[in-house]
Amino acid sequence: MGSINGNGHTNGHTNGSAKPPLRIAGSSGGFTDRQRAIHSLALCDVDVIVGDWMSECTMSWHGAAKSAILSKGDSDSSRPGLFDPSFMANVTPALPIRAEKGIKLAVNAGASDTEMLARTVEEKIKELGLEGKLKVAWIRGDEVLDVVNRMLKQGEKFENICFGGELKDWGFEPVAAQ
Repeated sequence: MGSINGNGHTNGHTNGSAKPPLRIAGSSGGFTDRQRAIHSLALCDVDVIVGDWMSECTMSWHGAAKSAILSKGDSDSSRPGLFDPSFMANVTPALPIRAEKGIKLAVNAGASDTEMLARTVEEKIKELGLEGKLKVAWIRGDEVLDVVNRMLKQGEKFENICFGGELKDWGFEPVAAQ
């Protein structure tokens, strides 16, 4: 039997510790979703907010855009970010509350520009005077177009699991793969 913490809930520990539970809230977003979910959740009694801004539409749209940009040799950091354009409107109102309450945020939102999104969030944190109160970490995206293209050249079969057929017979060159 787990131990009982101060609010009467068990936390799964059997060693008698009274470690409080980790309170996690979840949100998802995109240009068609509710735009203030992170802010609303930050107002709650939570320790961590997780979110997903990586719909198949977002990933395909931005992956194809990045392929077009790179094919022109344009990698200028002044171009618009290839991540969900509504993400900053979602995260910005919650930044001061998160800093005050120590709420962690873990999101899958970078699409084809995880590093650029991280820099954009860092700039917003600095603009709001919250540096030192919030940290930003990012993971390079899950773009695997180079791997897919290499495997296709090596004869790897990518079969559609819904209706059969191979990618090589599709008649198009892949422009994005996540």
